[in-house]
Amino acid sequence: MKRLDLWSGEESDDSSDGGGLGTFGKCPGGGGRRNKMELLKRLHRNEEGQDIIEYGLLAAFISIVAIAAIQAIGPLVQGFFEDVEDGLGG
Repeated sequence: MKRLDLWSGEESDDSSDGGGLGTFGKCPGGGGRRNKMELLKRLHRNEEGQDIIEYGLLAAFISIVAIAAIQAIGPLVQGFFEDVEDGLGG
């Protein structure tokens, strides 16, 4: 299992701790505000999975609009078919 060091952004194949999603490891330079800002910038740039969320939101929006449109035109379509049925003598 690959392991991501969040401070350096490097991946390694070391899974001696049983794997996991990532580790902070040892903070280079002894820590500090600058290194934390670099970490936050690196995490902000990581956009994996963002496209999937956007597609999901788009699909949900389209579904909501479709349901609203169908409910809005439903009575009109029903009236049309009732007129056709009456015209056919049914």
